[in-house]
Amino acid sequence: MAWIAALAIAHRSGGLPTIQPSVPCAADRQSIEQGKVIEADGLGAKVVELADGSFVKLFRARGLFTSNSFYPLAQRFADNCFFLNQRGITAPTVLALWDMGAGAAAVRYRPLPGQTLRQAHTGTADAAGLARAFGAFMAQVHEQGIYFRSMHLGNVLIDEQQRFALIDVADMRLLPSPLRASLRQRNLKHIHRYSEDAQWLLASEAGAFRAGYATQAGHGPAERLMLTSA
Repeated sequence: MAWIAALAIAHRSGGLPTIQPSVPCAADRQSIEQGKVIEADGLGAKVVELADGSFVKLFRARGLFTSNSFYPLAQRFADNCFFLNQRGITAPTVLALWDMGAGAAAVRYRPLPGQTLRQAHTGTADAAGLARAFGAFMAQVHEQGIYFRSMHLGNVLIDEQQRFALIDVADMRLLPSPLRASLRQRNLKHIHRYSEDAQWLLASEAGAFRAGYATQAGHGPAERLMLTSA
């Protein structure tokens, strides 16, 4: 909670050079209503594609006494995209941050090219090469102090040039130093929740993944990381 409070204070003091929320105009609201629903749940649309090809991610109001009340998820998403791109980790480019009223918010962003790593590994002829490349990417993320709690193969994109990107990044911590071993292992434990992902990355191609991780973080951290998948 302390890191959220610190970021909220930084926003109020103007310490974060990121996009600030505004109220959408009538045309913006209409474009959302007329857009193509990409993702939804029982309460309605969650992600909408607009006519110009940009996407809108909708964040509904939550309870009063939560971290969302003083550092909203929509603002976190926008901030995290900004900082990831600043650190050389590709993430969506935020175009607008909207206060939708009644505690709800929306982020309009430019979508990234490519497919999810989950989609890519099922059709690749070089499973080991892909696992090795992802291992190096995950190590790069960890070495830069980025703890993406929701990292799984559906939240990582890979494009035609084999470049990785992170999406759906509201649930993230940006730390001033490389991640400690426990946080690195917690990332891998999250992947274990998806049996097909874990079978590919942490069983069939575990050696390739570990070798890729070691290229960026060293052999010691790579070995300690894989203890969680044993």
